[in-house]
Amino acid sequence: MAAESPRKAVAATILIILGVGLAALALMAHGSERLSYGGGQPPAYVQLTAGRTYQLAVRGGIDAMNDIGIEQASIPCTVTFADGSPGGYLELTAEGADSRATNVFATFTSRVSGQVRIECADLGAAYVDDADDAPRDLAFLYLALCSIALTVGIGLLMSVLRESGRRPPIRRPGVTVG
Repeated sequence: MAAESPRKAVAATILIILGVGLAALALMAHGSERLSYGGGQPPAYVQLTAGRTYQLAVRGGIDAMNDIGIEQASIPCTVTFADGSPGGYLELTAEGADSRATNVFATFTSRVSGQVRIECADLGAAYVDDADDAPRDLAFLYLALCSIALTVGIGLLMSVLRESGRRPPIRRPGVTVG
């Protein structure tokens, strides 16, 4: 049992350091992710497929739009292809006032396929978090792995500390411990 504690302590230390490193990666990834719930700007262009339904989002969603006096149901949004040619207006279906979506304010069914830029009056470029080429949410992955590493590492550390407090006294010949 005594040889097990140093191994646990090393494993705990490694897992805690790994967890802190993953937390730092999560913060860095969050700051640059081009998603409505990330820290980056909307991508210049997104890949859409005709006939698919997508979600249109801005940071803060419906509440943010209401705060600046924009009515989501009537906001005109346009599509422009990567080569600069117009793709027309989007026919939006507004999210309901009771929507639980944090950033989504409307959905639309794409009438075009290709790389496009979507801009909405008074909002500028909007996020399409579920576009065909939407980036993966690496911040979430790093945060989940960080949570696992820290949970196991701290658990091991607590186990080591508990064991170190329960060690039997050292018995020396001729000495009575009482």
